[in-house]
Amino acid sequence: MRGTRVLVIDEEPGFRAVVRRMLLQRGFEPTVVPGAAEAFAAMARRDYAVALIDARLDGQAGHEVLAEMRRRGLELPVVGMSGSPPSDRDRRRLHAASSDFLDKPFNTSRLVEALDKALRRPEAGAPTRCASSAPGRFPVTALVGAVRDGRLRLPAIAPIASDVQRLLSTPECGVQEVLDVVCEDPVLVTAILRRAQSADLAGSRLPLNLRSACLRLGNRRVLSIAQEVLVSGLFELQVEPWASVARAMWRNAVLTARTARALATALGHTDPEGTYVAGLVHNLGEIALLQLLAQGRQGAERVDLDFCAREVARQHEEVGAILLRGWGFPPRLAHLAGTHHRGSFGGIHRSSSSSELVVLAWAMTLRAGHGYLPGLGAPDVGLLGEAVGVDPDEVDAMVAALSDPTDLFAPDRGSGWPRPSGCAAS
Repeated sequence: MRGTRVLVIDEEPGFRAVVRRMLLQRGFEPTVVPGAAEAFAAMARRDYAVALIDARLDGQAGHEVLAEMRRRGLELPVVGMSGSPPSDRDRRRLHAASSDFLDKPFNTSRLVEALDKALRRPEAGAPTRCASSAPGRFPVTALVGAVRDGRLRLPAIAPIASDVQRLLSTPECGVQEVLDVVCEDPVLVTAILRRAQSADLAGSRLPLNLRSACLRLGNRRVLSIAQEVLVSGLFELQVEPWASVARAMWRNAVLTARTARALATALGHTDPEGTYVAGLVHNLGEIALLQLLAQGRQGAERVDLDFCAREVARQHEEVGAILLRGWGFPPRLAHLAGTHHRGSFGGIHRSSSSSELVVLAWAMTLRAGHGYLPGLGAPDVGLLGEAVGVDPDEVDAMVAALSDPTDLFAPDRGSGWPRPSGCAAS
C-alpha cells in the first residue's frame, strides 16, 4: 500500500496531525482537510484511493458528506471514524455506509487494518468515470451528457399521463372528471375494470362499469391504476440482457409503490395514492438509460453488465428528473426522481414525507430479494424505518411479507400488511 493516496476529513487540527503522521510512517500519501468544501476541492484536483471521514464535521455530518460523494459519482471506499458513543445517530449512519469503522482513539495498526479492508472491497477498484473503450462497457456518462444537452430524446409517454397526474395532484376530483380522462384510452378502461373485478368488487351487486369502479375503489385509486398501466410500457424491452433487467425493474417498481402506499396509509398520510405513484416513477431514470443502452446493442456476450449496471445506478437520477419534467409531471416528482438516493445513504432526517417512504419501500423490496441490477445493495432498512417513525420489528415483518414469492402481483395486499406500531390508520 506504499504510495496509496488517503484523504482524511476531520475538523480537529490536532487529530489530523496525528493521523497524518501515522499514515506517513506507513508509506501512505495523506491529504488532511477540515471539512466537506476542502475535501471536494481536493478530490477535484487529484484521485484518492480511500477516504477517512469523521462522523461529525463543522456544520455537516460525515454521512451527509459520503452521500454527496456518491451523488457526484465518487466511488472511492470510505472508512468512518468517531469518538461518540455507539448510540449517536450520526455515528450509526456513517457506520452503516462505510467499508469499516474506527473508534477514536485508535493506533496505527488498527488504522492500517481498516484501510487494508477498505482497499480490498470491490468498490476500491471501481472506475469513477465510464471507460467506454473497454469491451462491453457502453458510454453511460456520454449518454447522460447527451440527454442533459438535449442531443438524445428520452422515452415518451402517452399524453393522457399528464392529465391523469394533474387529477392526482388535485385534492378533490369528481367521478366525471376521472371518467372524462380515462375513457379516452380503452386499454386503461380494460385494466381498471379487470382490477375492479378482482378482490375490490367481490360480492358487489353494482354493475361492473367504470363509474362503479370509481365508486368502490375511489377516484384516486382508479387514477393510480391508470398511471401504473401507462408507465409500464416503458419496461417492455426486447434486447437481452436489458429485457430481463427491465422485467425485474418493473417488479421492483410495483412492489416499491405498493409498499410505499401501505406505509403512507399506516402513518395516516392524506394521499397514499400519490405516494404509490411516487414509488412507481422515482427510479424511471434507470429504465430510460436502459432503453438508450438497448438501442442498437447486441446480445449479452457483448455487454459488461456489472459495469453498466453500476453506471446506471450511479447516474440515473439526473435522467429521471429530466424525463419527468419533459412529461409535464409535477416538480415534486421530478425532484424526487433527481434526488432520492442522496437520502438512502444516510442523509434522511426524521420525517415521513412521501420521498422518505418511497426510499424505505424501495430498500425493503431489495432486502426482500427483489433486486434488478447486479451488485445493487439495500441501504439499512432499520435506520430508514427509524427515520420515518416505523418500528424495526414492523419493518422486518413487511420485508418478510415481501419475501413471499406467491401472489406478488395480486391486486393489493392493502390493510393485511403489518401496521407500524402506534400509527393511526387513515
